Amino acid sequence: MKKQFIKGKWYRGGWSKNASQDYFMKFDYKEKNGKLYYTERVHGGKYSKGRGSWWNSDFEEFALNNEVNMEDIRPFLPPNHPDLIGNKIYELW
Repeated sequence: MKKQFIKGKWYRGGWSKNASQDYFMKFDYKEKNGKLYYTERVHGGKYSKGRGSWWNSDFEEFALNNEVNMEDIRPFLPPNHPDLIGNKIYELW
């Protein structure tokens, strides 16, 4: 079975030895043309909230095959961020 993105889950868009240099996005949905949308991201160690998109087949393959450990992005999320508290319910796309 082909891996699928899960709405509300964080994905890694790049890899380095230092997580503060990585790109992370919180998946929202995927258009039929393959364009991916996110609601939050961490890039260069900076958190931002707001809708954006990513369209890159290499990213999609990388993201689906490299799980995000919440410990990697915890330092970059604001205090009391919902992903740092409790259980999440996800939706497959």
